[in-house]
Parts: sequence; structure tokens; C-alpha cells
Amino acid sequence: MDFTVGERVTRKSYQHDLLFRIAKLGASEAVLHGEDIRLIADAPFADLRRVEERDLKKRKKVVRKQEEHSFKLFRQD
Repeated sequence: MDFTVGERVTRKSYQHDLLFRIAKLGASEAVLHGEDIRLIADAPFADLRRVEERDLKKRKKVVRKQEEHSFKLFRQD
């Protein structure tokens, strides 16, 4: 697979739990920066999966719903 710097990806080995942006490409792996949280990781190309635009919208909707729930819990106290 050919990846480009700036592309959004997830990692198969972590069940696609976090969204990353490719920061740097090496010979056999990429350096990743967390999209939603402050995190730097590296991963082999075989472990990466591109995130399509429609999947990105679904992810953002889920994150927004989780944030709203958290804020609701804060306001209860």
C-alpha cells in the first residue's frame, strides 16, 4: 500500500481504536501523530488502514456523543 504524509489511518493491531495522521514515512514504517489525543507512535505499513471520509464522519459523531455524555455527567455534580 502506498501512504502519503497527512493521510488519516488506524492501526489493525489495536482494533482501530484511535485515529492517527501520518507525520513521516520511513522505508517500512510510518510515524503517526494522534488526531484526537496527544500521542506519537510508529507502525509498519502492514498494520495501517486508511480511514475513508464516511468512516471519519461516523467516528466524529461517536466522539461528539461521548463528549456530550461526559459534560452531562460533570454538570450533575
